[in-house]
Amino acid sequence: RYSNKKLMTCDYKGVKKVPYINYTGYARLIRSEVGSKPTLNNKIKEEIRLYIDAKFKNFSSRKTVIILLRGKGVKSKSYIDQIRDAGSHENYYDSVKYLSGLGCNIVALGETMLDFFNGIDNFFSIYDFDKDKDLMDIYFLSTASLVICQHSGPPIISDSCSMPVLLTDSMPFWQGRFSLKSIMLYKNIYKGKERLTYREIFDDKDISYGCKIPKGYKVVPNSSNQIMCAVKEIMGFINGDFDYEMKNLMIDNKEYFSCLGDDMLNYYLKTPIPR
Repeated sequence: RYSNKKLMTCDYKGVKKVPYINYTGYARLIRSEVGSKPTLNNKIKEEIRLYIDAKFKNFSSRKTVIILLRGKGVKSKSYIDQIRDAGSHENYYDSVKYLSGLGCNIVALGETMLDFFNGIDNFFSIYDFDKDKDLMDIYFLSTASLVICQHSGPPIISDSCSMPVLLTDSMPFWQGRFSLKSIMLYKNIYKGKERLTYREIFDDKDISYGCKIPKGYKVVPNSSNQIMCAVKEIMGFINGDFDYEMKNLMIDNKEYFSCLGDDMLNYYLKTPIPR
Protein backbone atom coordinates (compact mmCIF):
# COMPACT_ATOMS: atom_id res chain seq x y z
CA ARG A 1 0.00 0.00 0.00
CA TYR A 2 3.07 2.20 0.24
CA SER A 3 4.46 1.19 -3.15
CA ASN A 4 2.99 4.05 -5.21
CA LYS A 5 3.74 6.82 -2.76
CA LYS A 6 6.78 9.09 -2.90
CA LEU A 7 9.56 8.41 -0.42
CA MET A 8 9.22 10.94 2.36
CA THR A 9 11.29 12.14 5.27
CA CYS A 10 11.21 15.07 7.69
CA ASP A 11 13.09 18.30 7.36
CA TYR A 12 16.12 18.89 9.55
CA LYS A 13 13.90 20.29 12.34
CA GLY A 14 11.87 17.08 12.37
CA VAL A 15 8.60 18.91 11.80
CA LYS A 16 7.64 19.08 8.12
CA LYS A 17 7.49 16.08 5.77
CA VAL A 18 9.48 16.57 2.56
CA PRO A 19 10.24 14.29 -0.43
CA TYR A 20 13.25 12.08 0.20
CA ILE A 21 16.13 11.54 -2.20
CA ASN A 22 15.65 8.23 -3.96
CA TYR A 23 18.88 6.35 -3.32
CA THR A 24 17.77 3.04 -4.85
CA GLY A 25 19.90 3.51 -7.98
CA TYR A 26 22.95 4.34 -5.89
CA ALA A 27 22.33 1.33 -3.66
CA ARG A 28 22.08 -0.86 -6.78
CA LEU A 29 25.46 0.38 -8.00
CA ILE A 30 27.09 -0.37 -4.65
CA ARG A 31 25.52 -3.82 -4.42
CA SER A 32 26.64 -4.72 -7.95
CA GLU A 33 30.14 -3.36 -7.19
CA VAL A 34 30.18 -1.16 -10.29
CA GLY A 35 33.10 1.26 -10.66
CA SER A 36 36.27 1.92 -8.67
CA LYS A 37 36.27 1.67 -4.89
CA PRO A 38 37.04 4.90 -2.96
CA THR A 39 40.24 3.61 -1.41
CA LEU A 40 43.93 4.49 -1.40
CA ASN A 41 46.22 3.14 -4.11
CA ASN A 42 48.02 -0.13 -3.41
CA LYS A 43 51.42 1.49 -2.88
CA ILE A 44 50.15 3.81 -0.13
CA LYS A 45 48.16 1.01 1.51
CA GLU A 46 51.22 -1.23 1.60
CA GLU A 47 53.36 1.56 3.08
CA ILE A 48 50.78 2.10 5.82
CA ARG A 49 50.49 -1.63 6.51
CA LEU A 50 54.27 -1.97 6.92
CA TYR A 51 54.36 1.11 9.16
CA ILE A 52 51.61 -0.26 11.41
CA ASP A 53 53.18 -3.73 11.68
CA ALA A 54 56.52 -2.16 12.60
CA LYS A 55 54.83 -0.13 15.34
CA PHE A 56 52.36 -2.80 16.57
CA LYS A 57 53.56 -6.38 16.11
CA ASN A 58 51.21 -8.74 14.21
CA PHE A 59 48.57 -6.03 13.76
CA SER A 60 47.81 -6.95 10.13
CA SER A 61 47.54 -10.66 10.96
CA ARG A 62 44.36 -9.95 12.95
CA LYS A 63 40.93 -8.78 11.82
CA THR A 64 40.42 -5.05 12.37
CA VAL A 65 37.10 -3.64 13.54
CA ILE A 66 36.43 0.10 13.40
CA ILE A 67 34.24 1.67 16.06
CA LEU A 68 33.07 5.16 15.15
CA LEU A 69 30.48 6.42 17.60
CA ARG A 70 28.66 9.64 16.89
CA GLY A 71 28.44 11.85 19.97
CA LYS A 72 27.73 15.36 18.76
CA GLY A 73 24.13 14.74 17.70
CA VAL A 74 22.69 15.17 21.19
CA LYS A 75 24.01 18.76 21.29
CA SER A 76 22.63 19.72 17.88
CA LYS A 77 19.58 21.90 17.29
CA SER A 78 18.78 19.80 14.23
CA TYR A 79 16.46 16.90 15.01
CA ILE A 80 17.98 14.82 12.20
CA ASP A 81 21.37 15.20 13.89
CA GLN A 82 19.94 14.47 17.32
CA ILE A 83 18.61 11.07 16.31
CA ARG A 84 21.93 10.12 14.69
CA ASP A 85 23.65 9.68 18.04
CA ALA A 86 25.19 6.60 19.64
CA GLY A 87 23.75 7.11 23.10
CA SER A 88 26.07 6.25 26.00
CA HIS A 89 29.38 4.89 24.69
CA GLU A 90 29.46 2.70 27.80
CA ASN A 91 26.82 0.52 26.09
CA TYR A 92 29.51 -0.55 23.61
CA TYR A 93 32.05 -1.70 26.22
CA ASP A 94 30.97 -5.37 26.40
CA SER A 95 30.92 -5.69 22.59
CA VAL A 96 34.39 -4.16 22.24
CA LYS A 97 35.69 -6.52 24.93
CA TYR A 98 34.02 -9.45 23.11
CA LEU A 99 35.72 -8.47 19.81
CA SER A 100 39.03 -8.20 21.63
CA GLY A 101 38.48 -11.71 22.98
CA LEU A 102 38.02 -12.94 19.40
CA GLY A 103 41.53 -11.64 18.67
CA CYS A 104 40.44 -8.57 16.71
CA ASN A 105 42.06 -5.16 16.63
CA ILE A 106 39.56 -2.45 17.53
CA VAL A 107 40.38 1.02 16.21
CA ALA A 108 38.38 4.00 17.48
CA LEU A 109 37.69 6.86 15.07
CA GLY A 110 35.66 10.06 15.17
CA GLU A 111 33.96 11.09 18.41
CA THR A 112 34.30 7.74 20.18
CA MET A 113 34.98 8.43 23.88
CA LEU A 114 38.19 6.53 24.50
CA ASP A 115 38.06 6.55 28.31
CA PHE A 116 35.21 4.01 28.31
CA PHE A 117 37.48 1.38 26.71
CA ASN A 118 40.65 1.73 28.76
CA GLY A 119 42.40 -1.55 29.53
CA ILE A 120 40.90 -3.60 26.67
CA ASP A 121 43.54 -5.58 24.76
CA ASN A 122 44.18 -4.62 21.13
CA PHE A 123 42.14 -1.42 21.47
CA PHE A 124 43.64 1.49 19.54
CA SER A 125 42.80 5.10 18.85
CA ILE A 126 43.45 6.85 15.54
CA TYR A 127 45.87 9.01 17.56
CA ASP A 128 48.08 5.96 18.22
CA PHE A 129 49.22 6.17 14.60
CA ASP A 130 51.75 8.94 13.86
CA LYS A 131 50.47 9.70 10.40
CA ASP A 132 48.02 12.13 8.83
CA LYS A 133 44.66 11.52 10.55
CA ASP A 134 42.57 11.90 7.38
CA LEU A 135 44.83 9.46 5.53
CA MET A 136 44.50 6.89 8.31
CA ASP A 137 40.72 7.40 8.48
CA ILE A 138 40.42 6.54 4.78
CA TYR A 139 42.80 3.60 5.16
CA PHE A 140 40.85 1.99 7.99
CA LEU A 141 37.38 2.78 6.62
CA SER A 142 38.31 1.13 3.30
CA THR A 143 40.27 -1.92 4.54
CA ALA A 144 38.81 -3.05 7.89
CA SER A 145 36.86 -6.27 8.39
CA LEU A 146 33.92 -4.44 10.00
CA VAL A 147 32.80 -0.89 10.76
CA ILE A 148 30.45 -0.18 13.68
CA CYS A 149 28.88 3.27 13.47
CA GLN A 150 25.75 5.37 13.02
CA HIS A 151 24.27 6.89 9.85
CA SER A 152 26.71 9.52 8.59
CA GLY A 153 29.32 10.02 5.88
CA PRO A 154 32.02 7.46 6.86
CA PRO A 155 29.98 4.24 6.37
CA ILE A 156 29.37 5.23 2.74
CA ILE A 157 33.10 4.72 2.11
CA SER A 158 32.97 1.27 3.70
CA ASP A 159 29.75 0.33 1.86
CA SER A 160 31.37 1.38 -1.43
CA CYS A 161 34.35 -0.85 -0.65
CA SER A 162 32.05 -3.88 -0.11
CA MET A 163 32.82 -4.02 3.61
CA PRO A 164 30.32 -5.11 6.28
CA VAL A 165 28.88 -2.25 8.33
CA LEU A 166 26.87 -2.54 11.54
CA LEU A 167 24.66 0.55 11.80
CA THR A 168 23.61 0.84 15.43
CA ASP A 169 21.19 3.28 17.05
CA SER A 170 19.43 3.88 13.73
CA MET A 171 16.07 5.61 13.66
CA PRO A 172 13.59 3.01 12.34
CA PHE A 173 12.95 3.43 8.59
CA TRP A 174 14.59 6.87 8.48
CA GLN A 175 17.31 5.62 6.15
CA GLY A 176 18.22 2.13 5.03
CA ARG A 177 21.45 0.28 4.36
CA PHE A 178 23.28 0.56 1.05
CA SER A 179 25.16 -2.75 1.18
CA LEU A 180 23.56 -6.17 1.64
CA LYS A 181 26.60 -7.10 3.73
CA SER A 182 25.49 -4.63 6.37
CA ILE A 183 22.87 -4.95 9.09
CA MET A 184 21.00 -2.35 11.09
CA LEU A 185 20.04 -2.12 14.72
CA TYR A 186 17.13 0.23 15.30
CA LYS A 187 16.63 2.47 18.30
CA ASN A 188 13.84 1.49 20.67
CA ILE A 189 10.57 3.41 20.40
CA TYR A 190 8.30 3.31 23.43
CA LYS A 191 4.69 4.36 23.86
CA GLY A 192 4.36 4.69 27.59
CA LYS A 193 6.04 1.57 28.97
CA GLU A 194 5.43 -0.56 25.87
CA ARG A 195 8.13 -1.02 23.25
CA LEU A 196 6.63 -0.70 19.76
CA THR A 197 7.12 -3.44 17.19
CA TYR A 198 8.47 -2.66 13.74
CA ARG A 199 4.99 -3.02 12.30
CA GLU A 200 3.55 -0.47 14.74
CA ILE A 201 6.38 1.94 13.92
CA PHE A 202 6.03 1.36 10.17
CA ASP A 203 2.29 2.07 10.31
CA ASP A 204 2.87 5.41 12.07
CA LYS A 205 3.88 7.79 9.27
CA ASP A 206 5.29 10.48 11.56
CA ILE A 207 7.66 8.08 13.29
CA SER A 208 8.61 6.10 10.19
CA TYR A 209 9.38 9.32 8.27
CA GLY A 210 11.75 10.41 11.03
CA CYS A 211 9.61 13.18 12.48
CA LYS A 212 9.79 14.26 16.08
CA ILE A 213 8.27 11.73 18.40
CA PRO A 214 4.73 12.65 19.55
CA LYS A 215 3.93 13.31 23.18
CA GLY A 216 3.72 10.08 25.16
CA TYR A 217 6.39 8.39 23.03
CA LYS A 218 10.12 8.25 23.67
CA VAL A 219 13.27 7.12 21.85
CA VAL A 220 15.65 4.88 23.80
CA PRO A 221 19.21 4.09 22.56
CA ASN A 222 20.32 0.52 21.98
CA SER A 223 21.19 -1.38 25.14
CA SER A 224 24.49 -3.18 25.76
CA ASN A 225 22.72 -6.51 25.20
CA GLN A 226 21.18 -5.43 21.89
CA ILE A 227 24.54 -4.21 20.58
CA MET A 228 26.23 -7.44 21.67
CA CYS A 229 23.62 -9.56 19.84
CA ALA A 230 24.10 -7.53 16.66
CA VAL A 231 27.90 -7.81 16.88
CA LYS A 232 27.66 -11.59 17.32
CA GLU A 233 25.29 -11.81 14.36
CA ILE A 234 27.45 -9.85 11.91
CA MET A 235 30.69 -11.50 13.10
CA GLY A 236 29.02 -14.85 12.43
CA PHE A 237 28.40 -13.79 8.84
CA ILE A 238 31.95 -12.46 8.47
CA ASN A 239 33.52 -15.65 9.86
CA GLY A 240 31.18 -17.91 7.89
CA ASP A 241 29.97 -19.71 11.01
CA PHE A 242 26.66 -17.99 11.62
CA ASP A 243 24.25 -20.31 13.39
CA TYR A 244 20.60 -19.77 12.48
CA GLU A 245 19.57 -21.43 15.71
CA MET A 246 21.53 -18.71 17.49
CA LYS A 247 19.57 -16.19 15.42
CA ASN A 248 16.31 -17.74 16.56
CA LEU A 249 17.43 -17.65 20.17
CA MET A 250 18.31 -13.98 19.82
CA ILE A 251 14.97 -13.22 18.22
CA ASP A 252 13.22 -14.96 21.11
CA ASN A 253 14.94 -12.38 23.29
CA LYS A 254 12.31 -9.70 22.70
CA GLU A 255 14.85 -6.97 23.38
CA TYR A 256 16.70 -7.71 20.15
CA PHE A 257 15.70 -7.42 16.48
CA SER A 258 18.20 -6.94 13.69
CA CYS A 259 17.41 -5.36 10.31
CA LEU A 260 15.00 -8.12 9.27
CA GLY A 261 13.90 -9.65 12.54
CA ASP A 262 10.95 -12.02 12.73
CA ASP A 263 8.56 -9.21 13.58
CA MET A 264 9.38 -7.32 10.37
CA LEU A 265 9.39 -10.47 8.26
CA ASN A 266 5.97 -11.50 9.56
CA TYR A 267 4.61 -8.06 8.67
CA TYR A 268 5.62 -8.50 5.03
CA LEU A 269 4.30 -12.07 4.92
CA LYS A 270 0.91 -10.85 6.13
CA THR A 271 0.92 -7.80 3.88
CA PRO A 272 1.31 -8.94 0.24
CA ILE A 273 3.43 -6.60 -1.87
CA PRO A 274 1.49 -5.26 -4.91
CA ARG A 275 2.80 -6.38 -8.29
